[in-house]
Amino acid sequence: MKVFGFLTALLATASAASVISPEEKADWEGCTNDLISAYNRGAAGDKTSCVFWECLHKNADKYHRGGGIAALSNIITPVCLPVIAWPWDPHTAPKPSWQEVEDWRTCTRDLIKTFDSPTSGNEAACRMWACLHNNVSKYNRGGIVTQSSKLLTPLCNFKGLIPDWN
Repeated sequence: MKVFGFLTALLATASAASVISPEEKADWEGCTNDLISAYNRGAAGDKTSCVFWECLHKNADKYHRGGGIAALSNIITPVCLPVIAWPWDPHTAPKPSWQEVEDWRTCTRDLIKTFDSPTSGNEAACRMWACLHNNVSKYNRGGIVTQSSKLLTPLCNFKGLIPDWN
């Protein structure tokens, strides 16, 4: 799940150039809703993280969103491709609480708000990444893929776009 933090931030970054349409908003929210639905079925681990990332990646391409940090998301592709192809996910997790669901949706809502602001794509990416990482730690979600997300933490911190988080 920690992978969501950086992947979402990297791939679902905001571009100040265009305003978000209702269709685009629904697509971004759909990624989060599918994630919550997977949690409600007890899904967890790497496959859930990678499917969420894949959804965000498709939206980033479809709507031409992203900053320079988004290009670095490709480091996760070699990890996720075999995970998504693997038919069995051995991880299970408890269903999310109402508060957890709201916390995940808040990250997405905050990202959508930046689509209409002058915030840079990199800054929006790093803010959403931080939001998702905080939720991952708080709710103990994730799998082996999440370790890869730590590779991008120093980039956001180096650029001064977000404060350090654990």
